[in-house]
Amino acid sequence: EGALKMLKKGDVISYGTTGVCKVEGECEQTVKGQKKRYIVLKPVHQINSTLYVPVDNDELKTKFKPLLTGDEIEEIIKEMPEESSLWKESSSERAELYSQVLESGDRKRLAQLVRTLYLRQKHLIAKGRHLHSLDERFFKNAENLLFDEFSAVLGISQDEVFNFIDTGKVQILFFCPWHSQLFNKALHHFRCLLISLFQRYKCRDTFGHVSESGIKLTATATNCFRIQADGITLSLIHI
Repeated sequence: EGALKMLKKGDVISYGTTGVCKVEGECEQTVKGQKKRYIVLKPVHQINSTLYVPVDNDELKTKFKPLLTGDEIEEIIKEMPEESSLWKESSSERAELYSQVLESGDRKRLAQLVRTLYLRQKHLIAKGRHLHSLDERFFKNAENLLFDEFSAVLGISQDEVFNFIDTGKVQILFFCPWHSQLFNKALHHFRCLLISLFQRYKCRDTFGHVSESGIKLTATATNCFRIQADGITLSLIHI
């Protein structure tokens, strides 16, 4: 039985402070004259890196975590404004605490850390100052770790994650060749998807271009139809 009894090739997981990784399988390598088997991981956002986790190292394998679900991400984001600050006046205390948060892999704690340092940065910028290099490093590491996973699960770019957290808005673009039959078919699927998203995110029917008969699309340009509804923007663009 391989070490991938609980994992299989192609699975996407979160691994320690590395973040989102794809399981490539198992391999055998000779180290200091001894053959060892390894689980091979490919970090999703570090395409030139490959990790080899010894199958007999139970401590390292405890760092394997399933990715969050969309609902879990929504819950974390919803709770972020209510989380208490992790700020400590002592730099040594901050370093110890923030290292523990990063090593724990607890996404709620990571979100708490990101929020703490984001608000601290905002406060300092208003005074013409900047974060201490120590805090800047922890801020970047925590943000990368959390946002990488949000990006992978939500299907949005890492750059869009901050805006998603800040505003709850998602923009979805569809590109369709300019051919009447293809475009009309795409338009139909576009309308169906919009309705399902309304249901999924419990959008208010009265917001945007919605009527009793369904969705009304409006042309915002000669080649673009767009709808905005309670945090979701959908655009169908013919090319």
